[in-house]
Amino acid sequence: MIDWNRIDTLLLDMDGTLLDLHFDDHFWLQFMPTFLPEAHAYSPERLDIEFHTPMRTTRGTLDWYCVDHWTEHLSMPVMDAMARHRHLIRWRPGSTDFLRLARKAGLKLLIATNAHRAVWQLKADTLDLIHFVDGVVSSHDYGQPKEAEHFWQSLAREQSLDLSRCAFFDDSEAVLDSAHRHGVGTVVGIDHPNSYRDPRQFNAHVQIRDFSDLAPSLRLAHGG
Repeated sequence: MIDWNRIDTLLLDMDGTLLDLHFDDHFWLQFMPTFLPEAHAYSPERLDIEFHTPMRTTRGTLDWYCVDHWTEHLSMPVMDAMARHRHLIRWRPGSTDFLRLARKAGLKLLIATNAHRAVWQLKADTLDLIHFVDGVVSSHDYGQPKEAEHFWQSLAREQSLDLSRCAFFDDSEAVLDSAHRHGVGTVVGIDHPNSYRDPRQFNAHVQIRDFSDLAPSLRLAHGG
């Protein structure tokens, strides 16, 4: 599946890849559509106009991932509400063991996320994420999401990466397509990002259920 001898760096999405997407799906798809009518008296029509439609039309853009955008748009402190659900933030199966193994193998470990820095910090504080990786790059640092070429050009330049020797893991097919199109040598889909939902199928990419699927081959390649 992966030729580990051709990999120097692992680029790892955060939500749905290292961490269970249940937290994010619960907050945006279950809590918010209930909270806005109850706390802000949104009618069904206003909820569709102010929330559901903008969520659809901004998908794949930086605004879709930006809590500052949604805080302003919805006139509510989104991060405060999100923090009240932090008990749902958790690792996906096999993530921490794999990260320890990859570090032991000498691979560089970078989280490459579309998450806003405030969201990253909430999750980092909850799970001590930074302890497991060498750094984190947010698409908000570059002004373009991972779906855009600019993200990959900026990432390669600022992190001094040969993208052809990177393996990138993500649960979004659109983002995997972008990574492949812009020079990342190995892209792998995560097919069960939300433990409470059914697995998904990727059309054009190798996929795994969780990182424990890769641990044996990595251990064998690096003599562990």
